[in-house]
Amino acid sequence: MKRVFQSALGLVLAVSMVFGSFTATAYAETSDNLEARSLKVSAEDMSSDVSRQLVKTVTSPSLGTFAGEWTVLSLARAGYNVPKNYYKTYYNNVVNEVKSKKGKLSSRKYTEYSRVILGLTSIGRDPHNVGGYDLVSPLADYDSVIYQGINGPIFALIALDSGDYDMPEAASDKTQNSREDMVDYILSKEIKKDTSDAGGWALTGTTPDPDITAMALQALAKYESRSDVSAAISRAVTVLSSIQKDNGGYASWGTTNSESAAQVLVALTALGIDPQTDQRFIKQNGSWLLSYLEQYYVKGQGFKHITSGSVDAMATDQCAYALAAYNRFVNGENFLYDMTDVSPVSPDPDDSGNSGGKNSGGTADNTAPGTTAPVASAAGEEVVIKTQPDANPVVSAGRSAVSATVSADATSSISAATAEKPAVVKITVPTSTILEQLKNNAINAVDCTIRMPGAVANNANPNATVRIYVDQSVLQAAKNTKKDLAVSMINTDMGKEICSWNFSGTDLKNSIVSATDVDLAVSIAQVKNDTALASVAVSNSTDKNAAGAVLRFGNSGLLPAPAKIKVYVGNQESCAPNSSVFLYRFNSATKALEQMPKSEYKVDADGYITITIAHCADYVLLPKAATSPYPVQSDTTYPTGVKKGENYTFAMTVSGSMVPSLTVGDGKAFVGTVKQVGNKYYFTVKAVGTVGSVTAVYSTLQGQKPVLLCYISTVK
Repeated sequence: MKRVFQSALGLVLAVSMVFGSFTATAYAETSDNLEARSLKVSAEDMSSDVSRQLVKTVTSPSLGTFAGEWTVLSLARAGYNVPKNYYKTYYNNVVNEVKSKKGKLSSRKYTEYSRVILGLTSIGRDPHNVGGYDLVSPLADYDSVIYQGINGPIFALIALDSGDYDMPEAASDKTQNSREDMVDYILSKEIKKDTSDAGGWALTGTTPDPDITAMALQALAKYESRSDVSAAISRAVTVLSSIQKDNGGYASWGTTNSESAAQVLVALTALGIDPQTDQRFIKQNGSWLLSYLEQYYVKGQGFKHITSGSVDAMATDQCAYALAAYNRFVNGENFLYDMTDVSPVSPDPDDSGNSGGKNSGGTADNTAPGTTAPVASAAGEEVVIKTQPDANPVVSAGRSAVSATVSADATSSISAATAEKPAVVKITVPTSTILEQLKNNAINAVDCTIRMPGAVANNANPNATVRIYVDQSVLQAAKNTKKDLAVSMINTDMGKEICSWNFSGTDLKNSIVSATDVDLAVSIAQVKNDTALASVAVSNSTDKNAAGAVLRFGNSGLLPAPAKIKVYVGNQESCAPNSSVFLYRFNSATKALEQMPKSEYKVDADGYITITIAHCADYVLLPKAATSPYPVQSDTTYPTGVKKGENYTFAMTVSGSMVPSLTVGDGKAFVGTVKQVGNKYYFTVKAVGTVGSVTAVYSTLQGQKPVLLCYISTVK
């Protein structure tokens, strides 16, 4: 349904008039008659320019937080005239990714489903059938939706309401979710104090955070007819007004930034509040949200996170869709996330038409939302290459060597991939042969070598994705038998190993994480070519050239057990043979470099580096130690099981003078105590919850967001 907004005239009615309970409290204005400062660049021009830059920099959007759904949603809701097949390319990329993950985007972060639903809905695609998988159905599981905290139900509500989707039915062994339950959950997390600043929300603590408060309002706006919701909204709007800075912006976790203001702008448009006329959001000097955001705008580039920084991908996305929200509001169009105005794309499209958009400056994409023009086929191609052993396994000293060669079909599929018909080349190890070897009592380890042509090993086609899978059954068998498993990949054109993975049978056996399929593909890029990483690298080094390399993994999230990975980096900047490099994990949420249990590594004489990681993320290799990495380092980072009633102690090393707050996410599952000895913090947790309870250990520095250090679970 379309949202009916209150007009600007209705917003300036005297407080003494009789309104409904929500309008009287949430929308009433002061009588200061403040006038908002004029913009140097109009909201429409900023939106058009930043959309143009997004199309230039994100040429092939795909599933993901960056260069993914938020970019696509920003462009679609701004009505920007994207290039032909732009949205189709995104859809194909999503289909291929969803297929490769077998429909399971995450087991812990259900905002992954919500984000993809929003991206697909914005371009008229059906999230119920994405490569044969229903991405809406996971939101029926209430426990999984709320697992990550308040963000889960906030975005699940926004996603379900974006297309007015019915709540799916949960499996019989799951807790049925409902919109009412999620609204109640969000309300239960409201910050309530007997003071004038009562209201609002935060991830942790009792101080309202503008980002989380704004996001909660975006989700709750549709439910304003409920008296308890309207009262909470009224309190939150008052809080947002009271914590707004004199420059018209907001600070989150101690940093004044553009994204916080962008989220508040989206929230106000959801509530029908015009920040240009509502006196509560105009400061005495005339500063208001858009005059504030204008300070972060760089023409022809995008938006900065902080005024002293450089253009940032996350800030650009959030400011882009905030501008789209505001422009839609002033033009009387549907709210940003109310996408019931988007015409669905035909499930059986063709290439015979081309639709127009409301903005000039490009060829319209033939899957543009809000049109009924015919569209091109969305069928991508997934090519599965099942490798077979080159010969019988060779057994020596209890180790079995299995070798397999990737067929020429993989090279052909990569060469044939185009933007109109992208391809995912999925290579699997010789599963049945490896399983046979693992079941052989005379064998205690299996070494598998995958030989592949250079065109596969060093895929240079941006329209093709190469994935190299070890099946879940193989890792489960290694876990059950407590046997080591190693997989090496060889570039046959060069006769060179490009990467190898080693899983310890003991680590697999002791792991509390379930065995899953693992994608062994690894890519390497220069840090300076990634805007977000480059800015973080520069701020952590005296080297302002952002030298270094970043390792990116085809797999995502936790591994079934820690893996020792050997990668060739000798041809990368600042990673020459025999040089020293420093390894950090990049936290995209906090934009910080997190320290590893071991930080300094030596690139060997042949140009290889060998690291051990517990989960797949972006890992940065710098030529010098970071000057200001996240200061808290835990001796335990991999998910750890603690027997009920017993204790486990984390040893935290803290650099610098900041004092961390160490907590567990669920105080009913674990209780913790801290003992400090110099720069060491010993955090002892006791398992008090039921067997199977899972939570996490967090470190929080004053004025900063919590950082997850490790998952813990109660075991028998």
